[in-house]
Amino acid sequence: MIYIKDNIDMTRKSFFEKMRINVKGFNIKNIDSLDRKLIEIKNVSDKVLEKLNKYLNENCINSLCISNELLHNEKFMSFVEKKKLFYYDGKWLYKMLTEKILEYIVYLKREKFDELEVSFVVNSVDKNIVYLISSIAQKVKLVNIITEDERPFIKIKEKLFKEYGIVLNFGYGQKALLKSDIVLNYDFNEKEINKYIFPRKCILINFKDDIKIKSKSFNGINVNGYNLNFSEKVIDVFKELQGFDKNLLYESYIYKNTLPENILKRISEDKIDVLNLCGIKGEIKRIEYLKNMKKMVNSLDKTEN
Repeated sequence: MIYIKDNIDMTRKSFFEKMRINVKGFNIKNIDSLDRKLIEIKNVSDKVLEKLNKYLNENCINSLCISNELLHNEKFMSFVEKKKLFYYDGKWLYKMLTEKILEYIVYLKREKFDELEVSFVVNSVDKNIVYLISSIAQKVKLVNIITEDERPFIKIKEKLFKEYGIVLNFGYGQKALLKSDIVLNYDFNEKEINKYIFPRKCILINFKDDIKIKSKSFNGINVNGYNLNFSEKVIDVFKELQGFDKNLLYESYIYKNTLPENILKRISEDKIDVLNLCGIKGEIKRIEYLKNMKKMVNSLDKTEN
């Protein structure tokens, strides 16, 4: 695993180290015994990027965890896209945290899981989505699947009905979300999701893109990101990697092509919790969830009427 950042601190480098970095264009440092390495590049010049590309090719490296500064460097990110390098963006971890996010919301709203109507807005199906549908459907009042094609969901639909008597509802029309308390949008873009009519006070969680809801009648909570609370054990692992987003660092540490149960077990063992959720304007304050309580919404509706 490769971590990469800009601006090498040359103050503590020896004369020979400085000479080597000036020639090579970057410095490589072993982080731990698991073959994780930190690459510090001298600058984002064409010459340095050419040498970096050669090193990555020679060592068959095609995935990176990128520092905050480089993530906002247009030239470097253009290089990453052009070379088709995979880089951690927190989206995979975001999806795996779905149930923890729901627990966080339910706690702040002072409501119960088994009173919720949850809608999955999803077209691309993978083992993680199937697991989440199965797990969440067993905890909430009702689950809706909003999708263009029901066929990839047939097996999970039949399994839930056969084993638990749970019925999955499917829809795709403009009003398919009208009774939803929480909408989990996994892959619809802004144009697609804005075709739907939302309940005035529902909570929309966007896992793929940052999305703005254009409907003036929507007065709910629109979630586009998350921040985590890390245990001291995990923070200690990150101590050699300053200047990186901790969500991305954690994602890079646990990312595996394995069963979702294994990933969730690791997250639980690491004692990871949701610190807060973010909207278009930043952190969503706790008071906003209280305003979204069903009792509060019903009271406001009666007052307005």
